[in-house]
Amino acid sequence: MENQLEKSEYSYRYARIISKLNYPSNEVIKKYQNAYNIGQLTGAYFSPMSALQIGLIYEYENNIDNAKNYYNKCLEFSDFDFQRSIQQKARLRLKAISN
Repeated sequence: MENQLEKSEYSYRYARIISKLNYPSNEVIKKYQNAYNIGQLTGAYFSPMSALQIGLIYEYENNIDNAKNYYNKCLEFSDFDFQRSIQQKARLRLKAISN
């Protein structure tokens, strides 16, 4: 039986792949959201990175309120791999869309 970390990683990696294959954004967001939801308690980077990716999609679609929401969700996490890099990107995007 798969554990939560494996499920979160699977959904995250699946979302990355379908994103690169230019699937509709709603399908990509759905997979990232699944990774985000499952992975919240795992301590892995899949949840915050999924929040960042969803924010980027919303920003690209000019849905600024949702983008800000997901960038802030990314910043709520702590103590995970690549934290500084991931959260720096979220802060930079927040700053860019807040001006």
